[in-house]
Amino acid sequence: MKRGLRSRLTQYGDEDFALFLRRGFLKSAGFTDDALDRPIVGVLSTASDVVFAGGREGYFFALNGRTGELLWKGNVGGQVSAGPMSYAVGGRQYVAIAAGSALFVYALRM
Repeated sequence: MKRGLRSRLTQYGDEDFALFLRRGFLKSAGFTDDALDRPIVGVLSTASDVVFAGGREGYFFALNGRTGELLWKGNVGGQVSAGPMSYAVGGRQYVAIAAGSALFVYALRM
């Protein structure tokens, strides 16, 4: 039997702590508390501590992974329907996200 802190954890983690993190994540991205009712679809973290995510409201955004500061937010014109992915071509890193019926690709600053 699990004891102490681990006794409250599920296979997905502590629900209260997950809600605390999600609320902070959404507020730092400029969203209100009602955004808690709308799921974030996928999160991507890069080696340079940038976190990318999107949601059903049609925004794709980047946060500083250490401070939660909003670095960038853009409207992709449709519901984000998949988690972001990252790849490199010719030494340049890109992040791609599917939203609505389109695929958006962003080049990261070097």
